[in-house]
Amino acid sequence: MNENDLYKRGIKLILNKKSVGIILAVVVGLLFTGIQFQHFGESPSPSMSAEKKASDAKNALSKEERAQPPLAPKGKKVLIAYYTRSGNARDVAQEIKQQFGGDLFEIQTRNAYPEAYPDVVLQAKNEIQQGIKPELKNKVQDIRSYDVIFIGTPVWWGTLAPPVSSFLSAYDFSGKTVIPFCTYKTTGLGGIVGDVKTILPNANVLNGIAVKDGEVSQSKDAITVWLEGLKL
Repeated sequence: MNENDLYKRGIKLILNKKSVGIILAVVVGLLFTGIQFQHFGESPSPSMSAEKKASDAKNALSKEERAQPPLAPKGKKVLIAYYTRSGNARDVAQEIKQQFGGDLFEIQTRNAYPEAYPDVVLQAKNEIQQGIKPELKNKVQDIRSYDVIFIGTPVWWGTLAPPVSSFLSAYDFSGKTVIPFCTYKTTGLGGIVGDVKTILPNANVLNGIAVKDGEVSQSKDAITVWLEGLKL
């Protein structure tokens, strides 16, 4: 092998070593880049994370607002208490809940009224004339936590059903906003609001509404107007 051949072989060896070095450098670089990508590329940067959290919170708030009834008062806890015998006051209470929100509470007596309507009429007349307040079998848990309290009653002998009088006398409504509503056959609202004010002199009693028996579905617009007028 002559000197020229040795020279050429030396150059090739040097080139091969350089090629290996370059390849190793490229491989190491790719591995490092891959590690960086894996570590940082799959999780958001702090600023992106904050933006996403803010967006998620806003979306959650929007969903919560959409879930609220259209007339629900902000920052006020609402109770819708009612007494019903035929279901009419319950229907109105449920419509109020649909539009305004709140917790439903059905006032129930310890001893049920008679099944026959004429007997109910006579018993109610006797209780009203003698100021009898029938015993109730259920209670509201922590009524102090409520800011707004709807009171629903059928109109019996032009006034509150005795179980509702029992309910109003059982709790301290001082400082509460109380809103009567009633169902009736012929008399309308009558003296219901005045009667509630008499029993609850320290409450803020607002204007009520009267819905004729069996006409709740036809009275939804009137209930909406009434609720809007409360401005709560």
